[in-house]
Amino acid sequence: MRYVALILSVLMVGGCAVRVPTMHPPVTHTYEFRERRQVIDGLVALLEAEKISIAIRDVGKGIIVTDSFDVLPEYCDCGKNFLGAEYPGQRRGVMRVNISDGRKIMVTIDFKTKLLITANKRLLVCTSRGVLENKLLTALEKELGGTEIHQRD
Repeated sequence: MRYVALILSVLMVGGCAVRVPTMHPPVTHTYEFRERRQVIDGLVALLEAEKISIAIRDVGKGIIVTDSFDVLPEYCDCGKNFLGAEYPGQRRGVMRVNISDGRKIMVTIDFKTKLLITANKRLLVCTSRGVLENKLLTALEKELGGTEIHQRD
């Protein structure tokens, strides 16, 4: 009986162990010969096509901020438990896009995600894998016919 209690105790303590998600910098693309308004309008249309609503859109400052939205597991890394399984729960994210002005337009997408674990209601901060950001920026490049001159991810 002591062995069963010991094994259960080890599993319970080990179940609380968290593999920390890998940190990634924001995704940045730079385009030549585009106007800020074109880039913002294109990104807003792409976000809305993904069913992501916009909270803030400021052309003058070059900022787009989304409302909180459901995030697919492949878009973010929330760590794993000691068994190597992803945590079940609700993933919600917010995206902030900064668009510079000038001859070269730099688009930087900072995507923050949190996971509310179903079993114990713990809140984990997740990191983006860059999948959604690159999907949006690739579609923007196709839509605007722009030329990407630099990418950092």
